Amino acid sequence: MEELDLAYNQITGKIPSWLAKLTKLTAPYFPFNNLQEAIPRSFFQLTNLQYIDLSSNNLSGTVELDEFFKLKMLTVLRLSFNKLSVHIKTSLTATSPKFEALALVSCNLTEFPDFLHDNSKLVELDLSDNNVHGQIPRWMWNSTGESLWYLNLSHNSLTGFEQNPVILPWKNLHLLELGSNRLQGQLPIPPLSIQFYSVPNNGYTRGVSPSFCNLKDLFVLDLSNNNLSGMLPQCLGSSSAFEILKLRNNSFHGDIPDQMCPTGQGSLKMLDLSYNQLRGKLPRSMENCTQLVFLDFGNNHISDSFPSWLGTLPVLRVLILGTNGFHGTIGKPATNHEFPNL
Repeated sequence: MEELDLAYNQITGKIPSWLAKLTKLTAPYFPFNNLQEAIPRSFFQLTNLQYIDLSSNNLSGTVELDEFFKLKMLTVLRLSFNKLSVHIKTSLTATSPKFEALALVSCNLTEFPDFLHDNSKLVELDLSDNNVHGQIPRWMWNSTGESLWYLNLSHNSLTGFEQNPVILPWKNLHLLELGSNRLQGQLPIPPLSIQFYSVPNNGYTRGVSPSFCNLKDLFVLDLSNNNLSGMLPQCLGSSSAFEILKLRNNSFHGDIPDQMCPTGQGSLKMLDLSYNQLRGKLPRSMENCTQLVFLDFGNNHISDSFPSWLGTLPVLRVLILGTNGFHGTIGKPATNHEFPNL
């Protein structure tokens, strides 16, 4: 047997010791079960292992990561969402496998895994929900500038980049999650390949560069709960790929961008501009956002009559306009089809 897939079951108990007899096993795939106790040492005798996924179980104990380094063919390791404490010894670069994917979410890490510093094959790195502190090391983009596709470092105690880049150096990056850290300074501009950019709950300052308007594949942009300011680029949200735009709780001022959902081609489903200092009127281009489900303009300085024209949006379920300067009457809907899902 080379592959063993037991994912998404209700398997309990220990990882069985008889697995050590499956000497040809390359891919034990056990996520989303209820496996318990420690990873048995016999597991590391399976020298043909290439892909290990033990995530989302109830495994516990301390794991010395160098035990996995004995598996020279290993390229994918996922230990996330257990009760494990992963320890990483230093100066192991010469013996560590060339990982393509490493996921150690909620593994009680306190530092970056330095053994990755010369790994040019890394595609996915997820170290979220740990206590990694300090700066994102420069070697991260020296070694993974061409390969990295997915990077999630959210929910740590990171303070910034060792060398702050104006433009992020990962040429093929699709997903970036840096939320809930202590990052400061100017927002780093992602590459054109980016699809998911999420940095909420940090201390970023200054404004949003118009360069964000050039990201034609971007469908999620979350800058919520930072210290950003300035006027929003009027082109922001004009891409037909945009689905979620969250700018809540910053200090943006000026007019709301008026190029969202151009000619009804937009995919925008969620727009949250609440708790800013935006002024003026709601742009009528919002009528084109026919896929909008959630719309929050609350706690700004908008001065306009009640936007009854939003009633034509067929799937809108949440509309928040409170603490603004809306005025006039809320008339009776002209038809029974206005605001059909509110």
